Amino acid sequence: MQGSSLELENIKKQWQEFITRLLVRFGYIKQSPIDLNDITQLVNSQLPEQFKITIPGGDGELTVKEIDSEILSQKQWLQIELMCDFSTSIKKMVLYKTHLQLILEGSPHFNKVDKTIGLKNVKVSQINLISDQYSFLKDTSLLISQLVPGPIKSILSATVASTMAVLDSTIPGSKSVNDVTRYLNLYSKGSKQLVIDYHRDEIEGKIIQLMEGDSMKYLLDENVFEEKLFAEFGTDIVIEKGQALFVFNR
Repeated sequence: MQGSSLELENIKKQWQEFITRLLVRFGYIKQSPIDLNDITQLVNSQLPEQFKITIPGGDGELTVKEIDSEILSQKQWLQIELMCDFSTSIKKMVLYKTHLQLILEGSPHFNKVDKTIGLKNVKVSQINLISDQYSFLKDTSLLISQLVPGPIKSILSATVASTMAVLDSTIPGSKSVNDVTRYLNLYSKGSKQLVIDYHRDEIEGKIIQLMEGDSMKYLLDENVFEEKLFAEFGTDIVIEKGQALFVFNR
């Protein structure tokens, strides 16, 4: 009895899918909603993602740890929130570490050829520092003074400004040293935001490259009827009235 009931359910399901395919094919069904939560969960399963950040004479790292997305009312794009770790170091000494919240905007995009859903026109609208116990900014005055040659150090007062001036005037050919000291001078001002502002363009570039790249694309699963249907008949993805929609035969 149970076997015949399951067989009946399978026949009913196959019949419903057949009718749906016909309705889509002949234009009676023009769109279908997308559950963004499933796609977001799949993307998060591929994290963390790490990037090297350029630091004069040292190392920087940006780690994307978590992604969330939502559709704002009356907007035609996705708002994406990224939670990240950011850190810098020179001579294996940690100078700075903090949690960052990045707010992005982007439009969903369907690639008909490779049957994937991704993002396009991504831009970073906010980079927010999160002040918590993890956040740390080191006083770099001592580290700067260690870069000064021995003979000069003996006649130099221990101030960041004088150290910078001597390095710039006395060692003009030593560009790498000058770059490092100028970079370290950012930290002497005691502003965590100033350091992030210095790296902002590179952070934005890395994040946009990630979000628009292949690793963040979702491959439609042909074992799922709705996704297989869209892979075959879908033409676009749009956002209307706070809902992402598959569009058929547009």
